[in-house]
Amino acid sequence: MANPFFEALATKQHSGEALRAATRDGLMPFRHYIKNSINAFRDKEIICEWQPVSNSNYFINCKNRVFELIPLTTMQLISRDQDWYQLVSEDDGTPLDSDFESDTAEPVIIGKGKYRRTIDLNSDDYRLRDNRHEIQLKDIDSTELISWLGYQLKISPLMPNFTDNSELTINGVRHVIKKYQQSLLTITGVVESDDAKILVDGQAIDFEIVSQFEQHALSPYSHQQSGNHWFLYCKDKVQGLHDCELKDITEQVFSDVLLSQLLFKHQPLKPEHWQLSREGKTLKLSAQTSTASQLANISLLTHPNLILNIEKQEIKEKWIQLLESNEDDGSGKSALDYFFSDNAVILDANKKNMSVAYRILKTRNEERQLLLAASRPPNRQSVYPSHSQIKAKADTLQLKRQQDAIDELIRAPNPYQNGLVSLFVDRKKQHWPEFLAAQLNETQWQVLTDIGFDGCAEQREFVCKALAAPDFAVLDGPPGTGKTTAILELIVQLVRQGKRILLTASTHAAINNVLERIDSNDLQGEVFALRIGSESTALGVKHYQFDNQLQALDLELNAPLSKQLLVDSANLVCGTTIGIMRLFNDNDVDIDKHKASFDVMIIDECSKTPLQEFLVPARYAAKHILVGDIRQLSPFTDREQIVANLENLLLKPGYKNTPDTTLNRSLQEACFLLEELRGDAHKPYNKQLIKVVSSSVAKALSAEIKVRRMGLHQQGLEQVLIVSKQYGVDPAQLKLNSMALWQHNLCFIEEICYQEIQTLLPADAIVLDGNWSSQAQAFAHQQHFAQKQHIKQKQQKYGHASEIHKIIYERLQTSGWADEVCWRLERLYWLRLSQGFVKKTKNYKTTVERLIPKSEQVEGRVFSLQNIAFPSVLEALAGSGIEKRKNDTPNTINQGFDDREKTARHTTLTYQHRMHPDISRFPSQQFYGGNSLKDGNRVEAKRLWQYNRYSNHNIWLDVQGNQSKARVQGNHNTAEINAVIEELQAFCDWAKDKKNCDNESYSVAILTFYKGQEKGLREALKKLPGNQSHYARFEYLGVSIKLATVDYFQGQEADLVMLSMVNNQRDGFLDSPNRLNVAITRARYQLVIIGCHHYFAEKSKTDELHKLAAGSAVMKGTLK
Repeated sequence: MANPFFEALATKQHSGEALRAATRDGLMPFRHYIKNSINAFRDKEIICEWQPVSNSNYFINCKNRVFELIPLTTMQLISRDQDWYQLVSEDDGTPLDSDFESDTAEPVIIGKGKYRRTIDLNSDDYRLRDNRHEIQLKDIDSTELISWLGYQLKISPLMPNFTDNSELTINGVRHVIKKYQQSLLTITGVVESDDAKILVDGQAIDFEIVSQFEQHALSPYSHQQSGNHWFLYCKDKVQGLHDCELKDITEQVFSDVLLSQLLFKHQPLKPEHWQLSREGKTLKLSAQTSTASQLANISLLTHPNLILNIEKQEIKEKWIQLLESNEDDGSGKSALDYFFSDNAVILDANKKNMSVAYRILKTRNEERQLLLAASRPPNRQSVYPSHSQIKAKADTLQLKRQQDAIDELIRAPNPYQNGLVSLFVDRKKQHWPEFLAAQLNETQWQVLTDIGFDGCAEQREFVCKALAAPDFAVLDGPPGTGKTTAILELIVQLVRQGKRILLTASTHAAINNVLERIDSNDLQGEVFALRIGSESTALGVKHYQFDNQLQALDLELNAPLSKQLLVDSANLVCGTTIGIMRLFNDNDVDIDKHKASFDVMIIDECSKTPLQEFLVPARYAAKHILVGDIRQLSPFTDREQIVANLENLLLKPGYKNTPDTTLNRSLQEACFLLEELRGDAHKPYNKQLIKVVSSSVAKALSAEIKVRRMGLHQQGLEQVLIVSKQYGVDPAQLKLNSMALWQHNLCFIEEICYQEIQTLLPADAIVLDGNWSSQAQAFAHQQHFAQKQHIKQKQQKYGHASEIHKIIYERLQTSGWADEVCWRLERLYWLRLSQGFVKKTKNYKTTVERLIPKSEQVEGRVFSLQNIAFPSVLEALAGSGIEKRKNDTPNTINQGFDDREKTARHTTLTYQHRMHPDISRFPSQQFYGGNSLKDGNRVEAKRLWQYNRYSNHNIWLDVQGNQSKARVQGNHNTAEINAVIEELQAFCDWAKDKKNCDNESYSVAILTFYKGQEKGLREALKKLPGNQSHYARFEYLGVSIKLATVDYFQGQEADLVMLSMVNNQRDGFLDSPNRLNVAITRARYQLVIIGCHHYFAEKSKTDELHKLAAGSAVMKGTLK
């Protein structure tokens, strides 16, 4: 029976049945892949430990008062020069000559006008001493000029000038003058000696003490002496003290309290457990770890001098910090990501009943923090989990939504989905329509207004193509080339045409970036954006989040607004590829699924989006705009999904009541054993080993070896023996002549035959059985052959039988055929763009070829699975399609658009405006052949700064690998961590009071390829003041710091990027060109690569890494 949905899509070139068959054939492998993935994840649980973010907070105030007491001494000065002045000169500076004669009968005149004063003298008021004319003037204010005998004379006092707050010395002790009047001098401090003299400018002055502070007056108060003053501690004001100055310094002393001064049970609090901060006039004491002592009895928290008032803060939001497992040390998706999926289900680790799953109130994904509530009663009161571990059920809903999208296209596509269906039509018959790009006049551009800006013409070209395209348009652009800006202009132009737009991406960050740009460009008047998803994922754009907008409009209108009206009013709806389904699954929103909900879908960062994920939102739009960079990271695929699909590898789809035919598990094990026990590549099967296998595996081994002996993979197989009554040498024959067991190195024995020939087993062979050590044959082997065999594992040699048995047996128990094929397929895909691809992947390819069964037609199915799991939809449509296998039907997905079609739909941005040219130079040449990632003409000037620690904006900080702390253990390099912290502190010291060219505080990103190193860096960053409870975002001296793996940081940038290489003995997966490209293109002003320069420049086997090191300016790191 004809399918009416496909009949509605039929054309002269394609019948409805042909469209149906093409769509089914193209999508069924994807559906099978998703089905196996769902089955693999159905019972998957991820367990992690947690700790409270805020373990305990205490607010501390001071109950007593602190006074600073400065003792005073008042003294009567005794000097014959008291009130005497020297006549220095005339007022014009002329010295007094020999004609000057004194006459005390003449009065002295001081001042003028109403302030004029006459002083009569007597004969004793003048004297000539040491050729100096001196005159005595009593009770006058400070003056420098007098009139006498017709002269205007300058005078200078013979007594020192005692001014307030100046200093003098008595018996070598310095004192501050507080007051001087009529020979009475008041100074700070207590003068101990009766015969002391004041020494000023070499002149000694006698005095008599009139009064001074008596220390015994302090006896009623708690006090502490510090130098020549005291601190008094009391509940109220100080009274009854004389000859002293008192200053209330309570606030100052309290604000200067140190954590080490706080004692609990007479022991100082430790900084690794507690943090002391200030909130206004109050101190806040915060526990930093869950193991910190709880202040059960707050009266036991004391200070040596202060009386403390302590109140425990009630934690209103009980946030928990999830802790990364030490075993999770890859580069991609963290196990903790499962706790933050859109549909996460979280329980205590010891619970199974889904009804007691916690409600997720809020999340902080980057910080790996959750706010949970109990499922019953239904309220928003946060709680701590009741168990020390929590678990997340693997989210299969995302996979089910992918399955639903595929099922819809296979069974009942709508007319507006014709473009999606056409992707799977036979490429020879599919001719995508031609069209001319739209034309916009200069006044119509809203964002791309500066045509003189390098790259603006390319951005405009994309917008015009995207506006005119009837089906697909693609924007391909390296890092920092303005893809987001181009998206912004396209949104504005589409809105002006009255179109509804769906903006989506695989990551929340990509969506938030566009919304932030809508704000910064003041486009809210034209663009009414709606952000689907939880508030916690809308970082920086929470005002666009659906619930927040609904609530804000309710308040503004003073009446409830329907969700339907809000959705209908929005011309831009945003959400992740999976999160957007919240809108379509909302019972309060009616979506007509028989017509396109959106005119256009724009998907950003889609180099990380596989086809099956792309289809989830794509089915709701009539036209699709893809944006990304195929030379950056590809989609992350959980290995468990690939392994599950390899274990259930589809050989033949079922039909009606006939089940699918999948690859036999026994054949998988047979191929795994043949590869795993092969040993030396040049002399395969030269180790004396025995493996007991099931009957079905023995049968598969027999069939596989038979085919291989006739083909390319026969080397060494003459050394393999199968003991089986049906599929090999019969045990009865071996009883008559057991030489065959000695003549073959590798022997597979069917389990039902093992007991029968156990006494015949060669003593020189290692039996790969868990109980081997207790068997008689093992005893004979240890006596005579224990040191006869040798193997090499991970650069280490083993020569004792017990070691060899342990290593091989554990490998056979912990791995399998699907695991071994999976990681090699992954490596082949990661290295696909590597310059040394053929050489680097030779071993991977040949090993995969040996692992693939030869007794079944499997190879095409294995590589078809690779094409489902790894490539992105962008790779399919922006390039030449996903790699096509021999038997694949050619379609647009596996062959891409032809040149004519691509020219109309595809645009590449070539000018970057993010990085200083020193940073962009290498990736431009290495990854883009110099054709893209060219420097905009303004970027160099924009990225100049005054930080002169480095000679180049792209520097390699050499941390030599031969120092002890540079030894890599668990993907952790302590020497590089120390170097990162040293460089970070130096930069923050410089940047703390400075702004970048955008008038914002400088930002730092600390990146690494390994989670083990990320964890070590995190612990080091937590030791910076105020960062103990942080996880990914830190701050030091006002500089924001982001810690992340390279994979996580794609799509983000920072002013300074420090990249820790970790390895100094091997390349590891640093050799992926896409990953390396992302790593070294995040920095705006400065890139600092921290690693062993000698290894990467001289010994690395990866061309890209070698060239990066060899071409970088080198700075020697300090040894720490």
